[in-house]
Amino acid sequence: MKIFPALLLPLGWCSMMAIALAAGPSPLKEPPPLPVMEEMMPTEPLRGLLVASQEAVLSSELAGRVLEIRHEIRQKFKKGEVLVRFHCPDREARLQKAKAQLGAINKRLSVHRKLVELRSTSLLEVELIEAEQLGAEAEVAIQQAEVGQCTLMAPFSGRIADRLVKPFESVNQGQPLLDIVGETPFEIHVLLPSNLLSGIKVGTPITVDLDETGLSYTAHISNLGGRINPAGQTVRVIAKMERFQEELLPGMSGPVTIAVSRHPPPSIPAAP
Repeated sequence: MKIFPALLLPLGWCSMMAIALAAGPSPLKEPPPLPVMEEMMPTEPLRGLLVASQEAVLSSELAGRVLEIRHEIRQKFKKGEVLVRFHCPDREARLQKAKAQLGAINKRLSVHRKLVELRSTSLLEVELIEAEQLGAEAEVAIQQAEVGQCTLMAPFSGRIADRLVKPFESVNQGQPLLDIVGETPFEIHVLLPSNLLSGIKVGTPITVDLDETGLSYTAHISNLGGRINPAGQTVRVIAKMERFQEELLPGMSGPVTIAVSRHPPPSIPAAP
């Protein structure tokens, strides 16, 4: 077998170059890219819905007839203020009867205590009357609680969103009477595509342009939601305004702009 010397030099030179490249310094790594803040412009524009952060539907605690509703729709009220009164003559009469019975027992007890001092009656009689007194006081408390259900009080300060019954109507126990909202900053609910969830966080600012007012309002994300809708691949994001504004009403809506933090894909270094 013949060996061609002319081919030995090129082959050896290639082997040495390969070893040198393997032992040489590694190429410099590029620094990680910085996040980029940009306004999100999805294929379909996002819309935000205005929701009251404090609201309630007040229901009747008894079956009876509505005597008075003291506030109109959008009218303000204070916490503890009377909103609805019911016609309850039977409950008021039972309360008066319980109070009268308690008063009679108190007088008997006072007389028997004096008789004990004069040694004209036994101490047992006084103790029995004291037990009757406790029962009568409990009955008065029960009747007072029932009469208290005849008046619906405001649980917080706010305004009337809707009146669900009218004066002099008869209602059932548990029937809704009033829809009320509190004077607290509104929330903005947005259905956000789930692939953008990683680019926002609590505190991210958003802007909503309400159709009903024609004005722009700012808010900050306060809740990122806890479930993704598998059908639409969306997640409910909640943002909260900084202060309560009189002109706003629950149910208003408009397009939303959110500043999303995007991380550009890492660059791949060129091959040597």
